[in-house]
Amino acid sequence: MPSSPAGLCCVAASAPCDCLASLLALSQASSSADVSKILAPELHKWTRDPKLVTWILGSLAKNKLPDLAISVLGVLRDGRVEANLFHCNSIINACEKARRWQQALCILTDMPALAVNPDAVSYNSVISACEKGEEWLLALRIFAQMPDLKVMPNVVSYGAAISACGKAGQWQLALNCLRAMPLSRVLSNEIIYNAAISASEKGGQWALALSLLQEMCEVHVSRSEISFNAAISACGQCGQWQWSLRLLSDMREMSISPDRISFNAAMSAFASEQGMQWNLAIALLTGMQEAAILPNDISYNAAISACGKGSQWKFALGLLEKMPAVRVRHTVISYNAAISACESSGCWQFALGILRKMPDMSLIPDIISCNAAISAFEKGGEWQLALSLLFNMFSSRVYPDLISHSSAISSCEKGDQWQIALELLARMHDAKIRPNEVSYNAALSALGKGGRWQLALSTLGEMPCMGLSPDEFSSSAAMSACEKGYQWQFSVDLLGGMPKMKALPNQISCNAVLSACEKGGQWQMPLALLMTMPELRLVPNQISFSSAILACMNCNRWESMFSIWEEMLHVRIQPDRACYSALSGECEQRGLLMSEDSLAGRLSASLG
Repeated sequence: MPSSPAGLCCVAASAPCDCLASLLALSQASSSADVSKILAPELHKWTRDPKLVTWILGSLAKNKLPDLAISVLGVLRDGRVEANLFHCNSIINACEKARRWQQALCILTDMPALAVNPDAVSYNSVISACEKGEEWLLALRIFAQMPDLKVMPNVVSYGAAISACGKAGQWQLALNCLRAMPLSRVLSNEIIYNAAISASEKGGQWALALSLLQEMCEVHVSRSEISFNAAISACGQCGQWQWSLRLLSDMREMSISPDRISFNAAMSAFASEQGMQWNLAIALLTGMQEAAILPNDISYNAAISACGKGSQWKFALGLLEKMPAVRVRHTVISYNAAISACESSGCWQFALGILRKMPDMSLIPDIISCNAAISAFEKGGEWQLALSLLFNMFSSRVYPDLISHSSAISSCEKGDQWQIALELLARMHDAKIRPNEVSYNAALSALGKGGRWQLALSTLGEMPCMGLSPDEFSSSAAMSACEKGYQWQFSVDLLGGMPKMKALPNQISCNAVLSACEKGGQWQMPLALLMTMPELRLVPNQISFSSAILACMNCNRWESMFSIWEEMLHVRIQPDRACYSALSGECEQRGLLMSEDSLAGRLSASLG
């Protein structure tokens, strides 16, 4: 019985389907010989109907199998089957979907050798592949070459180029592409503006994001939740929580329903350094549930971080405990946010408890977890715990970084452990971790407290060799070490050398020099420095005046001593007990009267 036409069609259609199934059964690492074995029986049909090849290559692209697609192209060459534009574009599309920008570029480059001229689709796919591979500069170069090759960029080309710039934080270039579109007579659309707003967000340009969102309305481009979400995120990352809330409100007024991304982006504003409105973050979390939007781990993490920034560690822990009850899975980020909340409030015990609980939840602490805990121990004065965690990080395959070491050194400084602080600084060099100013300042402060002036001076001298500029904190710590070591000359030299290091003297550095001179039996230098402080826009405090008074007393310069005290009373600063004892003793020794108008009487009255 002869076959029906419908039956013949089914048989014809089954051949490419079987061919595709066989290709999909191969692994990506299959040889071209394996591909050739499958395709060889079909090549004669493909010569007559190239659409069959296009269909197979398109299916491979959908399955993100660029290597197989390229192997198919090789079989076509060997079988002398002519490849056309659709074939090449399908292969480039496969590379783009698989984020293989190098292979996509190679196909584009090889197209002329196949007697195929690339079109806008070819270039757009390669630009998009570069964008996915974060090769923004290459994407722009290809985009710029299109007119020279007589291929005019279209709206898709511009969108891919703007997205590539946006992912790299190159918001200026993204904006330039947007502004160039009218010159090429290409109309922008919602996708273009969304990409430009997203570029503004990545570049921290919240005002530009708002401007572009408003511009969409002016040029009659419809705005969607994607447009608003990108703008809300831009505002959120820059701590502009008022604008984030306003945009969220605007969405409702425009009958655009905020989604989970909208709420999460708004809450991120409260988790930033500038956003201290932790209660609003919790209100948004509640608002999500009222709007029948299920919060996810990102929602809770943002709210926990906001509570941490607002020093509301109890609320942060409460949210962490609530997550399983609402079927939201804890993540490492959740625990990190909670540890950071405890760290900022100095609750090292709770930070330690959360860190220890992570393995029980099948969560492995990462570098952020450990650094937050070390910082919590540092703030709580628990230098032993800080060191214990630092040294035990390796057992969890977490390698201490700059922040880990700097926090540990700072904890040693607070615990008066200058020897360990120096060892940690040396350990950083051995581990090829480049110390920064914070690391050195913490070590210098530890040496300052310990009065180790020689080590302080040598450590300070290391900083320029490391490409670091000592600041006022570095110099002040070294001066403090010299002061405790009775090395007034070095402290004076350090103060005089601060301008060369582009470091401005502050009250702490001046007080350290005043105290060093007092201990070194110098009275003229303290007087001169005390008079110079206002010229440096520094206000002498009780320590400044007391050190100068004691310096004069030690050198029997009682006239200068009482002159300083007169100035002290004039600026309404009371002497401390040591200074008072020196002044009253001098009055008694000089036989000064205790009348109300006398110096002794006024001294007594000043202390009540």
